[in-house]
Amino acid sequence: MKYLKKWYINLSIQRKILYCTLGVALVVLLAASVSQYMSASSIVTEQTRKQSAGVVNELSVNLDHYFDMVRNSFEYIANNNTVQEELESDEPYKSDGTELYSYYSRSGQIRRLLLQGYTSIYMNDIQLYGYNGANHLLANNHEINENTAQTSCELAEQAKGRCIYYNASEEGLMYMAKQIKDSLTMKPVGILRASIKLSYLKK
Repeated sequence: MKYLKKWYINLSIQRKILYCTLGVALVVLLAASVSQYMSASSIVTEQTRKQSAGVVNELSVNLDHYFDMVRNSFEYIANNNTVQEELESDEPYKSDGTELYSYYSRSGQIRRLLLQGYTSIYMNDIQLYGYNGANHLLANNHEINENTAQTSCELAEQAKGRCIYYNASEEGLMYMAKQIKDSLTMKPVGILRASIKLSYLKK
């Protein structure tokens, strides 16, 4: 340190001014670089946040539209005359999902209605259950969890015609259900339920 001090004292005035100018310029340049880096980093972070928020918002809107579509499908099926007739019939149709349906039969028409709500990759199964014993089922596997079915049906009954959601995380599914009422008397006649894969919703 003493050697450096002695070396600086022995310098000419021109060199002292030159070195001081270079030192100040270096400090200013370093400060400007840090300031510019912080400013650029802040801009990039803000833009990334905005883009991420936009993507999340778009996905959220798409998911809302998907559930709106499912709810509309539920309303359409629940208010269908053929479904109402089936759920009030003295001879309802019972199915495990394997029988053949005549195209013009009541059960055939109901199967086509259920298929309209079963076209999404989110959907795992869909079932129309009548208090009169009617049972129409479209499923990937024909194993229905009785506890989940009972819980979702009870929630649908409590909702009195509104669509409900039941998270069955242990099954990796979320259930959607709606109590169906007679369009004239408003008497409950059955329940429509569907399961949606949580893995797809998380994606």
